[in-house]
Amino acid sequence: EATQDLLKTTEQEFAAEAAVEYVEEVLGHSIAATWLYDDDSDVLEPAVWTDTADEIVGDHPTFGPHDPSISWATFESGEAVYVADTYAETEHHNPESPILSELVLPLGRYGLLNIGATERDAFGEADLAVARLWAATVTMVFVRIERERQLRVREREILRERDRLEEFASLVSHDLRSPLNVAAGNLDLIRERLRDEGGDASEVD
Repeated sequence: EATQDLLKTTEQEFAAEAAVEYVEEVLGHSIAATWLYDDDSDVLEPAVWTDTADEIVGDHPTFGPHDPSISWATFESGEAVYVADTYAETEHHNPESPILSELVLPLGRYGLLNIGATERDAFGEADLAVARLWAATVTMVFVRIERERQLRVREREILRERDRLEEFASLVSHDLRSPLNVAAGNLDLIRERLRDEGGDASEVD
């Protein structure tokens, strides 16, 4: 049912919301958030998070290539990561974070889904398997949403091009009408003159 609801979404933000809702309501993990990749700034921007994540974490950080983090490294590698003890990750760990273990799941080139816990080693193999499947589903929906957006853009471009061609055809038709009328009038005059002079007016045709 959650997957069916997700497949109905038509905007990336709504899909991100559905992804987090599923983690909380179906998987039973109350700390979850999605980050969406901003191509212009080359960073992962926090997009949607659960109420519990808001209470525990507070302001969600932005992840980028210049600040070492498990999240950015996972996004770049494209491989899901389970961190059983975040305090053991001395290179990337934020000592102020209350999150002691987390699942970090890339959503293709679109973003990231993080599922956290305030205790160490809070996730089992089943959690990781289902979370990976869900992340793959969310990624597939993001792909579909992007393709539909590209199609809409292309359709608008085609309509604009058609309108421009119709406008051009109308202008050309208008511009040609006067000289054609003049030419037709001149032909009529030549025919009349040839008739008057006893010539063959059919040669003009």
